Amino acid sequence: MINIAFFVPYPELLEAVKRVIAPHNLNPKGEVNISLFVMDVGSVIPKKNCDVMIARGLQVWDVQERNKAIPIVELPITTCDIIRAVQECKKIMPAKKIAILGPDFSDEDIAVLETVLSCSMKKYPFGNRKYAEREVRRAINDGCDAIIGGYTVKNFADRFNQFAVVIVAGERAILNALNEAIKVANVMRQERERSQIFSIISNSSKDGILYISQDNIVLTANPASMSILEKNPNKIIGRSVEQISSEMYKNVDTVRKEQREISDHLYKHGKYVLSVNYLPVMIHESIAGVVITFQDITRIQQMENHIRQKMSEKGLNAKYRFNDIIHKSQSINNLINLARRYAVTSSNIVIEGETGTGKELLAQSIHNASLRHDAPFVAINCAAIPESLLESEMFGYEEGSFTGSSKGGKAGLFELAHNGTMFLDEVSELPLNLQGKLLRVLQEREVRRVGSTKVKSVDVRIIAASNYNLKSLVSRGQFRKDLFYRLDVLNLFIPSLSERPEDIKVLFNYFIRQFNESINMPIPEAEEDALLLLCKHRFEGNVRELRNIAERINILCCESGKISKADIQTALCDHQIDASSFPGETETHAIRASMKKNERELILQALKRCANNQTHAAQVLGIDRTTLWRKLHKYNLYPKKLAD
Repeated sequence: MINIAFFVPYPELLEAVKRVIAPHNLNPKGEVNISLFVMDVGSVIPKKNCDVMIARGLQVWDVQERNKAIPIVELPITTCDIIRAVQECKKIMPAKKIAILGPDFSDEDIAVLETVLSCSMKKYPFGNRKYAEREVRRAINDGCDAIIGGYTVKNFADRFNQFAVVIVAGERAILNALNEAIKVANVMRQERERSQIFSIISNSSKDGILYISQDNIVLTANPASMSILEKNPNKIIGRSVEQISSEMYKNVDTVRKEQREISDHLYKHGKYVLSVNYLPVMIHESIAGVVITFQDITRIQQMENHIRQKMSEKGLNAKYRFNDIIHKSQSINNLINLARRYAVTSSNIVIEGETGTGKELLAQSIHNASLRHDAPFVAINCAAIPESLLESEMFGYEEGSFTGSSKGGKAGLFELAHNGTMFLDEVSELPLNLQGKLLRVLQEREVRRVGSTKVKSVDVRIIAASNYNLKSLVSRGQFRKDLFYRLDVLNLFIPSLSERPEDIKVLFNYFIRQFNESINMPIPEAEEDALLLLCKHRFEGNVRELRNIAERINILCCESGKISKADIQTALCDHQIDASSFPGETETHAIRASMKKNERELILQALKRCANNQTHAAQVLGIDRTTLWRKLHKYNLYPKKLAD
C-alpha cells in the first residue's frame, strides 16, 4: 500500500483534487491510499505515516521543514494556470500592469505571456513565507494594478486593499503531481527494500564489513566489524579509516591508486589475526569508495573444523570426564589430579597400563578438561586396522589413489582431528614405516594424503596409549626412539586393579547398580564375605574383566536379591575353568600368563606347535590373525626364517 498525503492550501483546490481522484483509476487493487488535508497558514501538519507528500507553493516549504525524512512532490504552477488567472483578472478589472508572485519564471516566459495576453507583467519571485508580505508591498509600490499568486499572496493583498486573483491549479497539473508521487513512492520503497536487504545481509554476516568513502571516511560498519575491531559505532562510523587501522588505510590508498582488488591480506589487529579483502566500488570508471571485508582466522579454522566434523560419519567426540572415573584409591585420585594439570597444556601424553585399566576413559577426560574440548576427539586402535589400510585411514587419500578409493577422496583422521585430540590406542603396534610418517606429522604439523602432492596444516594433540612399556620397546629396537620422545612429553601410568584393591568393591557395586537400573530390576546387595573373595581375585583384564564378572553375577542373582560368597565363587570358577578339560589347550593359558616376558619366543613356540599355521597359532595365543601378522613383521619372523 502506497500512502500519499495531499496538502491543499485552500478549499477551492480541494474540490478540484477530489474531481481528479474520483474518475482516475489510481487505486485499482487498493495499492494507493490518498489522504487530503486542507492547510491554512500556521495550521498543524497531521502526524500520519505516509510514503510521499504533495504540496503547493509556500506549503512546500512549511511541510518540508516539519517532515524532512519524507519526500515531497510539488504541485506546480503551470503556464496554463497563469493564463487562466490573468484572464480571470482582466474579466473583473482592466489591469494594465499585473504582478506575478511565487516561483521564479524565466524572462522569456514572461515576454511570451505579455504578447499573448496583451498586458504588462512583472515577476516577484520568493520561496519563503516570511518574504511573501514584502514582495506584495513591492508590487503595490511599483504601481501594479493587480496581483496574481497563491492563497497566501491573496490574503496579504486583501489586507492592503489590493486587487488579487489566486492562481488555481488545473486538473492536469493535479493528475501529473499524483502520478509523480506514486512513481516517487515506488522508487523510494524499492530503495528501502534494497537497503533493508543489504542491512539484514550485512548484520547477519559473521565477517566484518566496512564501506569507505572517497575521502576515507567510514560510512557503513556492520556489528561483526565492530566486534572484531573492538570498537563501538561512534568510534567507527564517521571516522577516518586511518584512525581505526593504519594498515587498512595503507591498503585502501593502494586500491585507489592502482584501481585493483587486494585479497587475503593477513595482518594482526589486537588479539585477532585477520584475513582482509579490499574491493573498489567503480562508478563510471572511477572509484567511488572501497568495501573492506575481513575475517578472524581463528573463526575460519573453527568453521573448517566444524565442516570436517559434519562431513564425517564418525562420532568424533569424547563422552567421558574425570567425574566418570569411579574410584576410591589414593593412587587413582593422585592420577586424576596429575591428569587435570596435564589437560590444560597442549603437550603430547603417553598413557601406559595393563589392558582394561581405562586408558581411553582417561584420555577422553583429559580432552574434555582441555582448551580443545569443543574440537574433535578422534580415537584409532593401531592394532585393529590392517597395515594396508592404516595409512590411508590416518592420513586420508585422494580420488583414484588406489583401487576401491572413494570418489572425491577422503579426509584422514588427522584432518578430522584438527584443533582437537588424536588418541592412538595400542601405539606400540604401529608399523615402523608409519611411525616415521607419524613423526613427520608431529614435527611439521602438516599431513599429506595418500596420492596427493599437497600438504594441509593440522594442529593436533596426541594422547598415545600402550599396554607395554614403550621405553623398553625402544631399547629393543621395536619402537622408534625419535617418535617416542615426541610422544612421551608427559607420562601417566594407570595401576592395575591388583595394585588398588580398594577400587574393586566400589567398581563392582557401580556395575551391579548400572546393570539392574538398565533392566529396571531391584539392586541386589553383596554380602561382606562375597566382596572379600572378589577382592582377592587377580583381574588380569582389570576393570573390563571386573565389569564382565559383575554382569555375569547380576544374571545369576537376578531373583535372589543378594549376592553371596557362593555366587562369587560360581562366577569366578565359571571364568576359570580348568584348562585340562580341553585337550590341546593346556599351553594356551600358560602362554597368555607369560606373554609379556618373552613375546617373541612365545610366538615361535605357538607357530612351531601349529606347524606354522598362523590361524591356529593366533588362536593358541589368544589374539586375532591380523595382530599375529603384525607381530611377525615386528619381530622379523618372516616365513623364510620360520622354515629355517
